[in-house]
Amino acid sequence: MKAKQLGILVVVAVLLVGLAVWKNRKETRPSEAQAAAGKLLLPDLPVNDVERLVIASPSGTAVVERAEGAWRVPAKFGFPAGFTKIRDLIRKLADLKALQRVQVSANQLAGLHLALPCDPGAASADALATTLTLQGKGGKTLAALRLGKNRMRSAPAEEGMPGGYPDGRYVATDKDHVFLVGETLDEASTADKDWMNTEAFVNVDGESVTSIDVAGTTNGAVHLERPATGGDLTLKTIPAGKEMDSAKVNRLKGALAYLRFDDLADPKIAADAGFDKPVTYKSVTKKGEVYTIALGKFDKADKRYAKIGVSFDPAAFVSSAPATTNAAADAATKATELKKAEESANALNERVSPWVYLLDRYVTESMTLGADDLVANKPPPPAPEPKSETKDKPAAAKEEATPAVNKPEVKP
Repeated sequence: MKAKQLGILVVVAVLLVGLAVWKNRKETRPSEAQAAAGKLLLPDLPVNDVERLVIASPSGTAVVERAEGAWRVPAKFGFPAGFTKIRDLIRKLADLKALQRVQVSANQLAGLHLALPCDPGAASADALATTLTLQGKGGKTLAALRLGKNRMRSAPAEEGMPGGYPDGRYVATDKDHVFLVGETLDEASTADKDWMNTEAFVNVDGESVTSIDVAGTTNGAVHLERPATGGDLTLKTIPAGKEMDSAKVNRLKGALAYLRFDDLADPKIAADAGFDKPVTYKSVTKKGEVYTIALGKFDKADKRYAKIGVSFDPAAFVSSAPATTNAAADAATKATELKKAEESANALNERVSPWVYLLDRYVTESMTLGADDLVANKPPPPAPEPKSETKDKPAAAKEEATPAVNKPEVKP
């Protein structure tokens, strides 16, 4: 064999060996999508430095920010934001891991609802991403994500969920890095209203209420009072032929239990909101709290303007501590309770009084019941049972009533 031919064979053999090694490495090396699985998308997120969240989509933009140590919603006149929701979202983002990386082209971003207005196929609002930006002091961007559509998983037929249920979401750190994650991130709402802390901002147990007054209704002023000896709230005067409607009294008594509001109005709203001639609901509790709700007019969306104030009445306070034989100690205990109750009422007033609330109609209906609504006609007395007549008696009874007839005596 000539040296030239031998050299060619050696080169071919080396190439074949190199190809085999390369192929083997390629097959054993994990794919880029597999390699991304389990990796944090925002590994260096400084969660304690986040001062502002901006969530934007074609349907709207929501902003929540930390000011003077408290999270607030600027577009809602600085109303307190729900801290738990903010905390949970930031924690999820810090722990957000990729299930896999998704290889898509710029033209495919729209199909995953991850496009920006400048991207191809972004003509439809559905194609656009929701952008979530976390900012620090001075508006510095700490992290940003595009949020796309949810991945839907088919549900078994017996569960009755047509279309399935979401079990993840497509997100992107930029146009070239798209991932599927196991979180749907539903907390990232673009509506300012959803970030307000509206959960039970006032909650009064009806059994703790000692008196209720309602004024300004067309059905008469109301004064309900709980007797000093105990018992339920009762009307001071009840018209003749009437009785108290306990079901409606209970509605009035429970009007402030888990009270929620729908939205806020501008605190600078003019007198045309109806506060010049309001319906006033006042409830006093055993803790000495005096809740005063001023109800104005309804807006165009059938929501009613409302203002809320809380004050403290020491004369209404009822101590929860059992009495002892030591009068001085009892007095000191009550003084401590009074101070705490007053501080609590003042703190609540600072939290609720600055705002003008919009309440749903069904919420305010319980606060506007008048005196005429709280009474009902007494039922008529039962008719007397008809007396039974002799002619209606059974045959046996008739025989007993018939005089005995003399019969011949039968002698033995």
